[in-house]
Amino acid sequence: MGKIGPLFLLLGVMVPGTIPAAEFPIAADDGTQELIKQWVATTSRDRLPGHFSVLAKLEPIARKDYERFSQQVMLYVYHHLDESALTAYQLFVFCSVPRTKIASALAPYLYSSDSKLRQLVREIFPFTFLCTSKGRFDYPDYSHFQLLLRHDGDSSANSLTRMMFEYSPSAAFLQFHRKLGAAERMSARRRERIVANALYEKTQLGGLPDGKIDRVTAEVIEQLGESPYWWARLFVAEIMVQHKEFRNAELVTRLLKDENELVRQSVASIEKPDPLRFGEVDR
Repeated sequence: MGKIGPLFLLLGVMVPGTIPAAEFPIAADDGTQELIKQWVATTSRDRLPGHFSVLAKLEPIARKDYERFSQQVMLYVYHHLDESALTAYQLFVFCSVPRTKIASALAPYLYSSDSKLRQLVREIFPFTFLCTSKGRFDYPDYSHFQLLLRHDGDSSANSLTRMMFEYSPSAAFLQFHRKLGAAERMSARRRERIVANALYEKTQLGGLPDGKIDRVTAEVIEQLGESPYWWARLFVAEIMVQHKEFRNAELVTRLLKDENELVRQSVASIEKPDPLRFGEVDR
C-alpha cells in the first residue's frame, strides 16, 4: 500500500455534474460535491466555525445513504486532492460512516485498472479492517465483512475476497472457516496454527532452519491444498505466493488448474507478475 501524501487542495476547480471515469461510473451529486469542497476549503484554524457548519450539513447526507456518500467522497478526492485519501478518512470518521458501508461502496475498485483510483481505495480500505481481533492481535479483523461475502460470484465480493487473502491469508482463512461444523472447524484451526507458527519462525525468529518448512508443516500445506473448500486452497496458494519456503512444485502445478479462478490467479502470480496484486510475491 502506498503512503498517504500531502494534500494539495485544488479549491478553484468547479465540480461538474457528471465526472467521466471509465471505472468509476458514479454520477456526481452537485450539492454533496460542493459541500465537500467547502469543508476542505475551511480547514484552516481561522475558519473552523464554517468548517463545522459544513460538517453539520454533510452528516445527514451521509446517514441517508452511507455507501453513496462514501463514493461521493472518494470521487471528490480522486479529482481534486492529488492522490491523497486523508480527507476521505477524516470525513468518514467525522460522519461516523460504518466500516461495512465503506467496504461495500469501495470494494469494486480495489482492483481497478485505473492505478490512481486503485491507489486511493487501497489507502483508505485498511481503515475498514485494521483493528485488533479478539485473541489474535496480529491479524486484521475481517468479521464485519461477513454479509458482504454471501453473494458468490458477485464482482464486489470477489474483489473483497481477493484482497482479504492477499493482505492476510491467515485472517481470511479464519473468517471463512466459520462455515464449518464444530469438529471440522477445530481441525482447520489447528492446521492454520501450524502454518502460522512456521510463518512466525520465519519472520520473527530469524528464519526457518535451512530455509525450509518442517515435515509437519509441509503435510499441512499439502492437505489444505487438496481441500474440498476453495478458500482453504486459496489460503495455501497465497501462503506459497508470499513465502517461497512453503512452495510445493507439484501442488503449485495442480492449483494452476484449480476450478476456482481466485486460486488459479493467485498461484499464477508466482511466475507471471500481476500488477494488480494487493500483496507482494516472494521472489
